[in-house]
Amino acid sequence: MKKLFFLLAFGIGLAVLAQTAAKPKTQKEPVGDTEINADRFDFIAENPLTNGLMITTNGLLIYTGHVLVENLRAKVLCDRLVVYLPKNGEEPNRIEAQTNVVIVAVNNGETTRATCSLAVYTRTVQAGATNSIVTLTGNPLPYFENAKGSATAAHIEWNLITGNYNASGNLRMNIKQSVMEGSGTNKSPIKLF
Repeated sequence: MKKLFFLLAFGIGLAVLAQTAAKPKTQKEPVGDTEINADRFDFIAENPLTNGLMITTNGLLIYTGHVLVENLRAKVLCDRLVVYLPKNGEEPNRIEAQTNVVIVAVNNGETTRATCSLAVYTRTVQAGATNSIVTLTGNPLPYFENAKGSATAAHIEWNLITGNYNASGNLRMNIKQSVMEGSGTNKSPIKLF
């Protein structure tokens, strides 16, 4: 397998992708080096493959075959990874993990696991505010799980800045009993029915 190390732009982009839904701390946890393993790597200097997207890039990094991306906070497995490189050398504003996607992320000691057939990370900065979203879609339906519960839906959005989730379409949720009970040993469980 080819081993490629990206310590600059992609490492920062993956670090953002790796954050979980926990509320952000004032001091970020270390990400460490990001290691990418794949069967094949291609760099395309111009971006003819935007599929109608209005994205200006400085090229594409395309990893195919048994892709594994790993750092101290996350592990991403997929069949194909496409990184859109911005022109100004900034953090990537779009990363697509395609086919058989598994994301395992740890933030503040909490593990989040997600599976889907397409995970798209987008980063935008407007009026000085950064917005980082991971959108999970595809068939079979995306699945998302953390210590509080799990969800399956046609469309799951994971806001990495606020820690919020949105899910829609064929939604099925499982909320852990410990979340419903609250904290403390003498609390009785909340009865929904």
